[in-house]
Amino acid sequence: MASSKEKILDAAEREFAELGIAGASLRGITKSAGVNLGSIYYYFESKEDLIMQVLQRRIDQFRRKGLIEFEEFKKKVKSPTNRDYWLMMVKAMLRFRSRHPQYVAFISNLFSTRKDVVEKALGKNEDFLQNEYLKEIKKSLPERVWLEAEKRVTTIMLMIHMLLLNKHMAGIYLEKKRVFKDQDDFAEEIANIASASMDALAKGC
Repeated sequence: MASSKEKILDAAEREFAELGIAGASLRGITKSAGVNLGSIYYYFESKEDLIMQVLQRRIDQFRRKGLIEFEEFKKKVKSPTNRDYWLMMVKAMLRFRSRHPQYVAFISNLFSTRKDVVEKALGKNEDFLQNEYLKEIKKSLPERVWLEAEKRVTTIMLMIHMLLLNKHMAGIYLEKKRVFKDQDDFAEEIANIASASMDALAKGC
């Protein structure tokens, strides 16, 4: 049975997704959660604290699930290429996105109105997939280009996060006149772009 805090987090994510960040009220969230208003102030200091905890909960879930998938990938794929790593990461993000559509709507609303909150949350949570990937590519790159590799991976990961939030923007950014057939098609395109950037860096060493 879900705790009062979990009920509030679920309701908050739903309300923020459907009504927007400004449109969702604490009173409306408590009504949706089936708890009293005092419960919100027991678990959360403010509306912004609630927003941060909704965001943090999903980040933690993705980290746990993604780490398991990453370890399974390394066992399954022998001698993975640069592109294999990127494809695995993008597909993991897409699967999480599909499982939690309300979270995607919530973070899209949040990014459009409170970009600072998203950046604050991401700043507190280094992307574990990014870090695991960096560990792997560092094995094949000279030490003198590690800093540049890290910068490129960070930039590409940010691009991927943004494109996953908005398919229309993805089409414009990637200059594609066609509609992506499915998630795998989209993942393949992103993996091609990301791996090409890292391959170019490796060739320039």
